Parts: sequence; C-alpha cells; structure tokens
Amino acid sequence: MTVLQERIFIIIIACLLDLVFGDPHWLWHPVQGMGWLIDHVETWMRKRFRIREDRDADIRKKQVAGTFTVVIVITVSLLVAAGILYGCNRIHHTLYLVVAIWMSYQMLAACSLRRESMKVCSAGMAKQMIYTARNIKAADAYRIGLVNEVYSAEVDADGNVVKSAQEVMLAAAQKMAATIAKNAPIAVRNCKKAINEGLDADMDQAVAIEEKLFGDCFETEDQKYGMAFFLDKNKEKVKEPFQNK
Repeated sequence: MTVLQERIFIIIIACLLDLVFGDPHWLWHPVQGMGWLIDHVETWMRKRFRIREDRDADIRKKQVAGTFTVVIVITVSLLVAAGILYGCNRIHHTLYLVVAIWMSYQMLAACSLRRESMKVCSAGMAKQMIYTARNIKAADAYRIGLVNEVYSAEVDADGNVVKSAQEVMLAAAQKMAATIAKNAPIAVRNCKKAINEGLDADMDQAVAIEEKLFGDCFETEDQKYGMAFFLDKNKEKVKEPFQNK
C-alpha cells in the first residue's frame, strides 16, 4: 500500500465511523483537552502581560496575548498529535493506522452536525444550510429557531447609536447569567446533564435519566435549604446564596 493509498484508506474508514457513530456525548474528545490548554494558557498570559479584567482596558495587550495563545495551542496540539502517531509507528505500523483512523474520525463531525441541526430547525432547512454552506441573516436564524434572541443597537431620538448591538447582547447575556447563577449550582448542572443526555435517548431512557438526576438533587444541602426557605413564607427574610453542596 502506497502512502497515498494509506491516507485515502484512513480517511474512508474515519468517515464511515463518523457516519455510524457520530460524536457520542459520553466519549472524551480531544477538543476537551484543547479547551483545558486554552484556559490555562489564557490564564498564564493574563498574568504575564498583567491584563486587567475591564472589557475596554489593555486592548493591545489582549490582542498580543490572544495571538500568542492561538499559536501556542495550535503548535502544542499538532506536536502532541504528531508525537503520538510517531510513537505508535515506532511500536507497530498497524497501531499507527488504528490511532490515525481514530484521530481522523474525531476530527469529523458531519453526522453530529446533521443530528444537532435537526434539533433546532426543520430537516429541509438544515439540509439547505448544510448543502449550500450559505450564511443566513440574524432575523432568519431567529425565525427558524436557530437562535433564541436577536439584538439590535440602541439609538436615541436623533438616530445616534447609544449602545452597539454587541453591547446590548452582552448586557442581556450577563443578566441571564446572573439569573441562572442565583439558582442552586447542582440543580442547574443536573438539568443541563438531563437535557443533553435525554435528547439522544428514547422516552424510557430519558425518564430514567431525569429521575436519577432529580433524586440526586434531593440529597443536597441546597435542596433542604431552598425547600425550608420556600415553606417559611417569611417575606422579610433574605435568601442566602446556595452553597453548592
């Protein structure tokens, strides 16, 4: 088998695996490792360049640090992948082929893209977007349920922009995040897990997942405090933050 034939073989098998299995939620994905690397590199960059948290402060420093972060993450990711493949090839070429197929399979997402897109818009619209690779306008994305909200810039009576659409959207996102943060963290995490795992399950499995996670919430101290506070009916009493336990 020539090198070219080998590469084609790897790609074909990887595509078949993606077509059959997609990206299972329970399976660890290299993107998770990249996310961990990005988080740590970004934290180190902020300390190294002494970047302030204020959104409008140290713009130039943020651009430089962001560029370094991208370069470091891409370089490390390529070196790790190349190192793994090189080591596998040194052990046995068959092992190299298996790992190369696995890596190529995890780089693909056609099956998962089709499945996830079906959840937010109709099959016909999903196919149209995927086949044409065409960008759609915000209003159209909102109309077909691809996004939850669309934000526009705020203008005064004279038509001058008071807040950009990005600033309006950021303020709304922060308000929503603050609302979510007031709820018990364990309950929020379990709700997220129930939704993510239940979407790909049949009704019986989804109910079992929900029952298990719902029951776990009732074993927490936050649930006991929240229930006691609700039953107290004392409107003057200030609710304390949940303790995440």
